[in-house]
Amino acid sequence: YIGGDGLTTDWEHAPTVMHDALTHIKESLNSVFDNVPDFNELLSIAYLPDQKMAFHSDDERGVYPFVVGLSLGSDAAMMFRTKDSSLSGTRVFLTVNLKHGDILLMEGEDFQNCFQHSVTPIGFRIAATARLIEGETE
Repeated sequence: YIGGDGLTTDWEHAPTVMHDALTHIKESLNSVFDNVPDFNELLSIAYLPDQKMAFHSDDERGVYPFVVGLSLGSDAAMMFRTKDSSLSGTRVFLTVNLKHGDILLMEGEDFQNCFQHSVTPIGFRIAATARLIEGETE
């Protein structure tokens, strides 16, 4: 982690640009889908040249399985692979080329449980990832 203190900001104190990004994501999704979650987190990541996001899943406890990313800045390759190494090892089976303004949806609990994704931009990029964090359940 580079460039910040790792702390979060309450939504009511978030910069206007964050609210604008989330509004854009919601309006885009609502024009295509019914029952879009009421997102309560916008994770923002800035990639400097030569930085990337390693393979991971958005499968943390409490994350609703409807994760949406808005890509801003340079083009990026988003790669997907299965978590089950017996099926294909660590081989990438899908690459999505993201452009400035693209919105990518990863939906379904099985998606996060079965697959990992990584992102490799070709230059400066910002990702705004909208998620719904549900309360702790016992």
